[in-house]
Amino acid sequence: MSGCDAKPFPRIRLLPEGDWYYALEKHNSSVWLGDPKLATTLRQHKCQAFNKNFSLPSSPSISFNMINLNKFFKCNSTRNNTLHIIQKKNDHFSGYNMYNGCEGFSIYYKLSQDDDEHIGAVPTNCSLIRLPIHSSDGDLFNLLGPEILVEWKLSDDCNKCHYDGGQCQTDKTNKFYCQKDAKTTTSSSNQRKETAGRNTVELILGTE
Repeated sequence: MSGCDAKPFPRIRLLPEGDWYYALEKHNSSVWLGDPKLATTLRQHKCQAFNKNFSLPSSPSISFNMINLNKFFKCNSTRNNTLHIIQKKNDHFSGYNMYNGCEGFSIYYKLSQDDDEHIGAVPTNCSLIRLPIHSSDGDLFNLLGPEILVEWKLSDDCNKCHYDGGQCQTDKTNKFYCQKDAKTTTSSSNQRKETAGRNTVELILGTE
């Protein structure tokens, strides 16, 4: 994390060497993040917006979830796209909205995600991307937004570790272990819970 008191907002990374995001608003176990690069491409209606694909760190201590992401299928247009392949792709995405305003690819999407579970294998030359939705009206660029709501939850092992005065750590094989200082003193239950809450935020945001 860069500058907790920074103006207008502190900046954080979700992944090492990843893009920087603004921490816009924090709640008990969630935070709204703003993506300045995505905001620019959406405002200018640039197709580079569809090169973005959000991902979260994998941790044995915390599980993460991005609440307002929507599935989009980006299908490249190539010279090998025969009429048969095009028809097969259109049949596969029957009932989907299609955006073909970008050179070299088309975007298929639904605002309701209920039917996506039954879509099956993604067709050749198509890939799944996830982008944040902030509206249900307008064209595709107006539907998308640069803010992401990230929720997190401590694992039972990490929660117990914090409660007992330890720190949740990850070894080189991405396995959890609880680090305890031999000089750690026993504090009250309320103090331990407050520490757990603060450390939860540190785990998701990290430090620079």
